[in-house]
Amino acid sequence: MLELVASRATDTLIRYEGDWLFPGRSAGRPIHESQLLRRIRAYGIKARQGRSTALFALAQQLPAGQLAKMLGIHVGVAVAWQRASGGDWMAYAADVAARVAISVGSHAKVGAGS
Repeated sequence: MLELVASRATDTLIRYEGDWLFPGRSAGRPIHESQLLRRIRAYGIKARQGRSTALFALAQQLPAGQLAKMLGIHVGVAVAWQRASGGDWMAYAADVAARVAISVGSHAKVGAGS
């Protein structure tokens, strides 16, 4: 990744060292998604498969409502992804509840000794 950042180039007429890993034609702007898609397709990378795999993994681990909010997708789409992945958001809720219980328990012990 560091090599990619060091060797990146822009298509702008004026050299602008911005923070974007994939700079666009306009100084200080990222590459447009359609141009990035064309470039990665030229290397044989299939973005849709990677996106689907990532969504599938997230849907297994998060409640549909949270997934929808995080990704900016409709909650119905998130529910469909969760059902397709066989995700159990109850396990997520139980994990969060356990973390809260541990946190509350550790605060209670600190306060009890004072």
